[in-house]
Amino acid sequence: MIRITLTLALTFCLLAPGGARAAEFVLRAQCETTGPVVTLGDVADVVTANAAEAKRLAAVELFPAPPPGRQHFVRQREVQDLLLVRGLNLAE
Repeated sequence: MIRITLTLALTFCLLAPGGARAAEFVLRAQCETTGPVVTLGDVADVVTANAAEAKRLAAVELFPAPPPGRQHFVRQREVQDLLLVRGLNLAE
């Protein structure tokens, strides 16, 4: 089991074209993952009216998981930057 600790547990939104609110991400204070890659769904709850969209967003890969027994600290801004690099339009 690998533990990821977020330094801030804040909310930010993903905007759909035209500015309509499409999804909200609520970062967790801590998470654990067993996979080789940490996804958005590992570090945040994805809230959206469309279940398929929530599943797609939760599957967005962020970074490789740290080695077993190690922790990786992630800031909110780092998560936002990783999502921007992957082409998601964010607004705080």
